[in-house]
Amino acid sequence: MEQEGLSCTLPGSELVQRIEEWRQVAAQARSRTLGRNSVVAVYPLEKELRSKLDRLIEAEKDCCSFMTFDVNEADDQLIVELSVPEQMRHVLPLMLELTGAESNTISGGR
Repeated sequence: MEQEGLSCTLPGSELVQRIEEWRQVAAQARSRTLGRNSVVAVYPLEKELRSKLDRLIEAEKDCCSFMTFDVNEADDQLIVELSVPEQMRHVLPLMLELTGAESNTISGGR
């Protein structure tokens, strides 16, 4: 994560806090699918959860501009796709592990 524009710019203490915030949200995911350079998480469609996700996604734009998020509502679920550039795909499993999400991750070839 040393290429310009392809690293997180949060200082250590803020990074620890952000990871904890993501852990709290990730714990509510119904499922996750790990693709080649993306993770798709499915959450229950709940107003408070949507608000937390929107706030975290907005915050990520400031420190991790290499990540992109696509959020969609379908039926009773909220579908969040996190994508990274091809050269950053190796960070996705680590991101899942840091948020405590590895236990319900399904690997796929997307």
